[in-house]
Amino acid sequence: MLLGYADVMNVGRKVVRTSSSTSGVIIVTTTTCIETSTYGYLSDENFRYALYRIKAFLKEQKTTDRKLHLDIMECEERLNEFKKLSSCFDMHMEYLDKNPKMKIDPQDIQKISIFHLSSYADGIRSAIKKNGGNIESFLGYMKTLKIYTARQMGIRQEYSLQVEKVGKELAELYLSLKGDVAVIRKYIGVLGKLRLLLNAKAKTGLASVPPAIKSRTSPAFAVNN
Repeated sequence: MLLGYADVMNVGRKVVRTSSSTSGVIIVTTTTCIETSTYGYLSDENFRYALYRIKAFLKEQKTTDRKLHLDIMECEERLNEFKKLSSCFDMHMEYLDKNPKMKIDPQDIQKISIFHLSSYADGIRSAIKKNGGNIESFLGYMKTLKIYTARQMGIRQEYSLQVEKVGKELAELYLSLKGDVAVIRKYIGVLGKLRLLLNAKAKTGLASVPPAIKSRTSPAFAVNN
């Protein structure tokens, strides 16, 4: 029963009804005898209670599974938003390099110099690859959720913590890159921003201005935009 065979056992219980009648001169009496097969020491009352507890337990576990799956889906959405923002960053850098008309403030010169380093681009690609692999692993694990032993529930809790960590990391990466895009946009004129907007929509439907990251208001994914 603890392995989730509640419905099978419920259907498997046999109820036998036998009737007998006795007739007198005026009154006819019918007596019905109901016999129910039992499983071990369980009476009908105990069986119904056990079945109720099992169904309640399974409902609770399925609810936890759904929450974990939604959190993974949010991680995947955040990763996709980060990929779009990365493309947005590349477009802005390319435009700035081709149109260096505005004087750059001294405090931003070093930042923009770092943006040109190969290590900066490598860091973005590495973050996308690592978190993409993590999300694939999470989704693969969700397909294995079939039974709910103490060990399996412990493993699920570990995955839940990992999903939370990835969600927060992606949020931080997004906000950091969004700030870098904002630095570049300071030195692109109105006409240039309009061209970037049109080019972005023509390519992939990207927004020239990075949107605020979305969240389901889950405490595990709470971020300040």
